[in-house]
Amino acid sequence: MSSAPTPYHHGDLRSALLDAAEQSLRQGGAADISLRGLARELGVSHAAPRRHFADKQELLDAVAELGWSRVDEEMRAADLTVDGQDLQAHLIARGIRYVRFAIDNPALIELMFAYKTSGRRPPPPPNAVGPSSIDLLVVARRRGELAVSSGQLARAVWAQLQGIAALAIGGFIPDVDLDAAVASGIEQLMVNTATTLA
Repeated sequence: MSSAPTPYHHGDLRSALLDAAEQSLRQGGAADISLRGLARELGVSHAAPRRHFADKQELLDAVAELGWSRVDEEMRAADLTVDGQDLQAHLIARGIRYVRFAIDNPALIELMFAYKTSGRRPPPPPNAVGPSSIDLLVVARRRGELAVSSGQLARAVWAQLQGIAALAIGGFIPDVDLDAAVASGIEQLMVNTATTLA
């Protein structure tokens, strides 16, 4: 005789599933995550997670969305450390925070980019674009501080940050001061693209 399924009894199952999924992502990657496995881990019936996520992909999309929100929080925190300073200072502060976040969360970053380019859902809102710092760059462009479009500089900054983070995660630049590398790279980009520096 089979035993009855564990009844649903978790107070905030959606948050618990997201937390457990992110932990599993850190330990083994997205391939190892399953709704049934997370249900077992959280002590709920195997059907309970479907009250919040139709399938594994919907859960992973939600984890990716949370990742973008966390990047946005990092950018806002970085801004507070250089409040009142110029565009370059903000880009450097944001860049350093982003690279550190990426190094601490490589599997999450990978999932976030897979989600953003998958076409399953709209990309994150403009205020959550993270290291591209398009919000700051649009304002600088309007003020006449940039000789290139805000989009061009945003792509250059993001590509540089992703490159530094990828090299660091892969162990290719173990002796490099990453904060200094971010600062130096952004300073060079600003020299090449700025018409005036505040």
